[in-house]
Amino acid sequence: MTQETELLVGQTASLGQYALPVMRELRDDLNETVTLAIRVGDSIVYTDPVQSTNVICYSAPLRVRRPLWPTSAGKVFPSQEQDPESTLRALESEPLEEGTVAARLRELEEVARTGMGFNRGETVGDVSAVAVGVRRADELVGSISVAGPRERLAHRLEEIGHAV
Repeated sequence: MTQETELLVGQTASLGQYALPVMRELRDDLNETVTLAIRVGDSIVYTDPVQSTNVICYSAPLRVRRPLWPTSAGKVFPSQEQDPESTLRALESEPLEEGTVAARLRELEEVARTGMGFNRGETVGDVSAVAVGVRRADELVGSISVAGPRERLAHRLEEIGHAV
């Protein structure tokens, strides 16, 4: 086991235990999949899901690195940084066009202002999601997202974000 993996295991156990009651309550209220994500370098890792009971629902890949952008859970992290533009540029293997950088920075400003990161079919075309940060003593330690089919969630994302 690598040192990074050992750190990840220890961190997710305590954070998952802390968040699980809230996540279950959200799933019971919304009946959509609720997932905890943590940041690992320039990625996020989904660690703890509470699955929807709907037959058709979102099922996040667990314990694998996913990009910060365009996931709703991942957008929360750079929105809280001093220099989100540097993070955005570092995430891409090819240089981003200035218009793309400007649009993403505007979106991150909105995430910082509202506390909610949205994904409107950007990762998976028919899935929508909203995420909010999880803080421990003013430190952003994770994010909780609610995700499901766009047909059920697209018109309710802000309402769901406020519930989270």
